[in-house]
Amino acid sequence: MTSLTHPRLFGLGRNPAAPDDLLVRLAAHDHGRHGIHLRRGRLPDAVVEALLTHGGGDSAFLLRGDRLSPGMLRRIEGHPDPAIRDAPADFVRSLVENEAPIGIDGIEEAYGRPRTALAAAPDPKVRAAVARSWWERPLDVQVTLLADPDPRVRAAATLHARPRRSCWTVASPTPPRAATWRATSRSHGSSSRS
Repeated sequence: MTSLTHPRLFGLGRNPAAPDDLLVRLAAHDHGRHGIHLRRGRLPDAVVEALLTHGGGDSAFLLRGDRLSPGMLRRIEGHPDPAIRDAPADFVRSLVENEAPIGIDGIEEAYGRPRTALAAAPDPKVRAAVARSWWERPLDVQVTLLADPDPRVRAAATLHARPRRSCWTVASPTPPRAATWRATSRSHGSSSRS
């Protein structure tokens, strides 16, 4: 959403033609940072450094993946400020704590453990998050989650079990109603509906 108080700073931050030195200066202003965060593509290292300096953990969380060079990813992972270093993991942990949807890859990354180990984690909220987000889990993990002592985990495992095939792809002894109606109408010579 465009900033109504400083739309020019926001727009300059989003502008793909804005030069790097302008982006570095915009990073010092909250609305300029917001615009830069919404840009697509990789950001220059100098701009990322300015965003981390002025935006702290918020910027570290918003700048992920292919938007950063490998060197800047390593810089964030080893940053001396824990607010910057731990921002992505802290955000995922807050989503797990609030029972909000999050992908299984993000959960594994935030907790630093494989999904099979997280399915047996001591915290029931973590187990429920795994049950909600890991759709293609093995049968033994599914059985363990369905037998969990915590009702939230059991409910998540029940509601978010492996998606089943629809009735159109599974051989059914009785055809769907519409197909039955068409077959019987054709056999009686009725062509009023198709």
